[in-house]
Amino acid sequence: MTIHFILIVVMALCLLFLGRKLFWLFVGIVGFALGVDFSLAVLGPFNSMPLFGGALLFGLLGAMLAVFLQRFAIILAGFIGGGYFAYHLALLLKFPETVGLLLFVIGAILGVILFHFVFDWALIVLSSLIGAIMIAQVLSLGGNLSGIIFILCAILGFFIQTRIFLSGDGKGLKKESSK
Repeated sequence: MTIHFILIVVMALCLLFLGRKLFWLFVGIVGFALGVDFSLAVLGPFNSMPLFGGALLFGLLGAMLAVFLQRFAIILAGFIGGGYFAYHLALLLKFPETVGLLLFVIGAILGVILFHFVFDWALIVLSSLIGAIMIAQVLSLGGNLSGIIFILCAILGFFIQTRIFLSGDGKGLKKESSK
């Protein structure tokens, strides 16, 4: 087990179970994951220190945005989260990369719309889906087993976050920020 594997699993579990509860963490983790993808595309897989540095920068910027500029961070989180999920779902399903890029744009637009109108539920669903896809990808079990792991993790994350949301304070981020 490498530190990379452990880091991805911990981030994925945080998204699965605490994505809605800790919005800034959601934005930071998705920013970090997007930073990894961007750094891999620009630097290639063999530059681990610059890769980690770039990913960390994206993650910290995302978390700071979530804390200081909540409304903008909500739109950005919907855009990046929706796009990230759609792109990685296309990769998991073995679609060509061009289809994945098209799905990124479609997912990003849908993410913004959902985060704008039904923030809490969109955050629960998207954080569960992204956490599940991260686990399915890092385990890289292949074929149907990856799909089954993805579906089970997504359902478990959705169920747990829904229970926390419904039994907790019931307040969403938008309600808190409008006080």
